[in-house]
Amino acid sequence: MVLPEFVKVNKLLIEDMLGLRKGDRMLIPVSAGIPEAYDIALSAQRYAESVGIKADIMVIAPFKWGDPPNEVLTAAAKEVDGIYMMAPFHALDLKVTFDKLKIPMIYVGESPGTDESLIRTMLRVDPYKMREEGWKIADAFTEADEVRITTRTGTDYTEDISGIVGEALSGFASDPRGTPWEYVPGACPGIVERRWGTAYGKVVYDDGPFKGAVIVIEGSRIVDFEGGPAGERLRHWLGDRIYDEDFMCPCEWGIGTNPNAMMIAPNGRRLLEWERVRGLIHFHFGDSQPYPVMHEGKLINPEWKPAKFHTGPNIWYPTVYLDDKLIVKDGVIQEPY
Repeated sequence: MVLPEFVKVNKLLIEDMLGLRKGDRMLIPVSAGIPEAYDIALSAQRYAESVGIKADIMVIAPFKWGDPPNEVLTAAAKEVDGIYMMAPFHALDLKVTFDKLKIPMIYVGESPGTDESLIRTMLRVDPYKMREEGWKIADAFTEADEVRITTRTGTDYTEDISGIVGEALSGFASDPRGTPWEYVPGACPGIVERRWGTAYGKVVYDDGPFKGAVIVIEGSRIVDFEGGPAGERLRHWLGDRIYDEDFMCPCEWGIGTNPNAMMIAPNGRRLLEWERVRGLIHFHFGDSQPYPVMHEGKLINPEWKPAKFHTGPNIWYPTVYLDDKLIVKDGVIQEPY
């Protein structure tokens, strides 16, 4: 059973964020065996068809990270105007649906409590104001040559970002300035496109099973671990991955701006929402170009490929400077940006 108020979320997702209109066709992929996801898919289908948008639900076999894309799903996706993704997004061959066809997609996720999470983080905030704020922060990234992040727990990180564009990552796949492949809820403005050899310093894990672990970064590579037992657990867990040719640290990171996002939602849901917590930085490493990035209608990292490995710490209460401009102070986003 989906909460009744979720119909308003569907309006926002389908009409505003995907940009679909009467006469368009939408695909809703959903994994088999997840009743909560299927309930949301049904609610999306009913709303879409109530406004004249043809919506097809496609149930696919459970998809594991690293599996090859689902060919039947990818073929179906070629025939639609937008994708309301309930299944893992790598079930699609994104090199086809995104690179070649530029089909807009909203990744909703499939965990229990998605309806409550999106009602709280999308209806009870102003998503249009977050998009505006996200682009202001993204533009500040674009204009800057260097970023520095520090925290009271010991993070002290510097990166040369000259020539790299910022992205608002606000959830609006219909936004002509951004990428037509978005996650919800928004927003976490940051940078995805990378260059080797630009990142240096130390980053501390501020929560989770590796809390207190420290990664030491030189030339966009992890070169050591500190933090006692937590650092040793992280070193053991990552193993030889850090020596892979395409392993970059970071491969992307962003600043959460959603005032209603929580690290752990009331129902225990973590997926997607925790990266949007206002004033938190998610700092991820792994494959060097894990996502497609479009800016002003142009694909700016054509070498991107779906990530085989992607993880990283959260940085709580950061202070962030872009050149000499203070963007975040102890976890509080500053205005003007």
